[in-house]
Amino acid sequence: MIEVKNNFISSSVQVLLINPNRIIPPVAPLALEYLSDALAKCNISYNIIDFCFEKEPIRTIKNIINQNTITCIGITIRNTDNSCFPNSEYFLPEIKNLVSILKSISPEVPIVVGGSGFSTMPEKIIDFCKADYGIIGASSDSFPILVNQLMNKTKVQVPGLVKYESSKNITINEPLKNSPIPNLKRDLDMNRKYFKKSGIVGIETKIGCNFSCIYCIDPISKCHKIKQKNIDNIGNEFSDFLSIGINNFHICDSEFNDPLNHAIDVCKEIYKRSKGKEIGWYCYATPAYFSEELGFWLQKSKCNGVIFCSDHCDDSMLLYLNKQFTYRDIVTSSSICSKYKIPQLHCILLGGPGENHESIKTCIEKIKIVKTDIIKINVGFRVYPNTQLESRIKTNNYSLINQYGKIINQRKDNLLEPAFFISKDILDDHNFDLFVRNIINEDRRFIFYGIQSQSNRAAYHYDWMKLKEIYNN
Repeated sequence: MIEVKNNFISSSVQVLLINPNRIIPPVAPLALEYLSDALAKCNISYNIIDFCFEKEPIRTIKNIINQNTITCIGITIRNTDNSCFPNSEYFLPEIKNLVSILKSISPEVPIVVGGSGFSTMPEKIIDFCKADYGIIGASSDSFPILVNQLMNKTKVQVPGLVKYESSKNITINEPLKNSPIPNLKRDLDMNRKYFKKSGIVGIETKIGCNFSCIYCIDPISKCHKIKQKNIDNIGNEFSDFLSIGINNFHICDSEFNDPLNHAIDVCKEIYKRSKGKEIGWYCYATPAYFSEELGFWLQKSKCNGVIFCSDHCDDSMLLYLNKQFTYRDIVTSSSICSKYKIPQLHCILLGGPGENHESIKTCIEKIKIVKTDIIKINVGFRVYPNTQLESRIKTNNYSLINQYGKIINQRKDNLLEPAFFISKDILDDHNFDLFVRNIINEDRRFIFYGIQSQSNRAAYHYDWMKLKEIYNN
């Protein structure tokens, strides 16, 4: 249990916030930091139960409920699953079970779910988990209002609210649009615990994504129009963490270098705030916007690695995936990173609609030419509702498979449980893994576990560790 030291009007706990995420290495719940900070500013007392650190979380929850008059319980859903084929991890059954346990402990206390994972398909998730309420999108404005309404027993009506009464009676309010990112006071005690356990802490410099990749849910779960954080506020977060010895960071943006000028300004701010101090940080970036100036400032500010979600090197496949760059951009961005000695990893995602052995051979041969340190190949696209990929699959009546490779009925499936698309050319080839490895040959930069392997789950979360090793050497 994370102790909260604030001068609240109420001496008892009014809101219980739960992070059920046990993923390894542990990821600090940034969403709960926004919520707890918003509650504190409204003088609403809270307690955070983090399953990552609690040995007996249910017992702790029972004790808090028995000792306090709890107005509501909030559960953050960061992801519905890990999007990985063939060994997908599906997190929602655990959330559903948790909601059921909480209702058995205290049936009268409303349960509210939220987070970026919930926002991907709110109606489906709330129907599956049977929570009382949900909040779509950023909830730091809406949640304190909801708590006060529940506390005062007034009509519950806030932006982005999802209200569950039955499977046939789910109401959804329009979420807030264009609300500014709040100035967040980071929870240093909580992040110190995460840093001690995982060696890294997350910082956002913006929210949202301007791109429209056919499979991606970031524009749905966050927002399609980027909202930038104030540069001074970003710098303050770095300074606060550095002051307590936290010095390794992951930038949580969808694409750090979009927009480019903001990314360069962030690099300059990191450099200014970390002068004379040991620091390392990592980010996701797009090959679409990469300049010499950015490369210079990435190096200057001690960026330890860049992860490019390049997906493919065949321009026809990049166009189909609606990527806003070409193979030439991949080569250029990699060359800049190489020039400034910034370790880099390119993620390749094979098996999309139209993929065949020829396009795969083209992709691998082209990425081998690129000056990069690590090339990670995954196969299979997780299909989410309301994406362009789902629409194209329905239009073309393509088949989907579950995590075990069995064909599922796409018309009946609501895509809540992990469903994947892999082109028929690949699925029909029982020697596909060997085909890919023969093209890779002896190139040691590649990480490819294959579609028959069960090994890629753990490696999925350790990209930054590989980059750090390269940086230090």
